[in-house]
Amino acid sequence: MDFDPGLALRQCVLRSRRSARRQAAGPGVSGINPGTNYGAIIPHSGTVNAALTTAESSIPSLAISLQTRPDWPDGALRAARATATYAAQLVDRIRRAARDGRLMPRGLALNVDVPLRPLPGNAGDPLPPKGTRATDVAGDALLAPDYKAANGSGGAGAGTYRVGFRGADPSAGPGTDAAAVSDGYVRVSALTDDHDVDARTSVWVGKLVRGLR
Repeated sequence: MDFDPGLALRQCVLRSRRSARRQAAGPGVSGINPGTNYGAIIPHSGTVNAALTTAESSIPSLAISLQTRPDWPDGALRAARATATYAAQLVDRIRRAARDGRLMPRGLALNVDVPLRPLPGNAGDPLPPKGTRATDVAGDALLAPDYKAANGSGGAGAGTYRVGFRGADPSAGPGTDAAAVSDGYVRVSALTDDHDVDARTSVWVGKLVRGLR
């Protein structure tokens, strides 16, 4: 990639504002990304950071990601159209909820993950999500430090050890983004560049997505 996705998204929205001649144009949408972007993955996601870079310029933005499954490589392709429709419905809600010409709270981006729910045997199109949840961001680390004895002695005594990392337990507590996707729900989280989302903003997100499927 020879360009910055965040700057590219920001320029697209700015151009649309100028052409539409109104400040309520937007929001910018980054995605659909193949693969979820929740929890500790978020800081490493180009899709999410494109939306955050745009939000830093007070341009409302969304990051949309779709779950993938290694046992069903065609599943994400089958679900892409429905995911795009969901994103359009969310954008429409944001526009209808605008107050005083402002689509979203200043500096805010919404991070959206859509689950992939297969039928038995991965036959046909995916099942629709069970609904939408406004969630917190799971703070668990993706990797945990690990070591193995290289000389076969084991234990914690003297010897030679190989130090590395292993995948951390992916389980997440109730109400988090990871748990919602695992349960078959679209999850929507509010993000800011300093990761400090206040209670008022969380309430706004909850009202925005209530009843959205």
